[in-house]
Amino acid sequence: EINLQRRKIGLLIEHIHGYCVTLLDTNGYIREWNPSIERMLGRDPSMTIGVAFTELIDSSEQSTTFDELAVRVREQGWCRIDVPMLHSSGNQLWTECVVTPIIEIDSSTSAYVTVLRDATDQHRTSQKLISQALTDPLTELHNRRGLQQLIPDLLTKLNSLQLPSSWIAVDIDHFKFVNDSYGHDAGDKVLQEVAFLLRQTVRDDDLVVRIGG
Repeated sequence: EINLQRRKIGLLIEHIHGYCVTLLDTNGYIREWNPSIERMLGRDPSMTIGVAFTELIDSSEQSTTFDELAVRVREQGWCRIDVPMLHSSGNQLWTECVVTPIIEIDSSTSAYVTVLRDATDQHRTSQKLISQALTDPLTELHNRRGLQQLIPDLLTKLNSLQLPSSWIAVDIDHFKFVNDSYGHDAGDKVLQEVAFLLRQTVRDDDLVVRIGG
């Protein structure tokens, strides 16, 4: 009866487009997949058994350990995260991952179930909106809000590398005269050209921001 129910549930989940279900042991290694993994990640389910779940995550984009997931599950009973994963072709896709524990009668956790949903389109839309909010549309430089978002990570990096840093404020002399004499369209072109020249001048690790505007 139990096996029959499992087959029915597996068949149902298998045909839900964009979803993938996995059973993990308490150390985060894959014990079972439903066949949707082949559609989502291009992987043979039989070749994925015994692989650590976190090995499927694109570590170049986001570092996540299974211990971190397990802690969050213990604290709130389950957890939901957005994680980048690698398709077998090498392409990246973003997934919405929900992790829940399987609790035994003695209240111990015997395994974990994860449900993955392909959320690549939603992630791209979200990132585009965030980028628009943090970017000056005229010059395509980071705006004041973008700078505020970047400062903590920037300072952490500088402190860890023990590197000196400089902040340089740049004004365009007589810019009001340009607007008054030639119009705001000409002024916009001046701003764009200055932004372009600054980007061409600075090093790859330097940051150019438009505070005004």
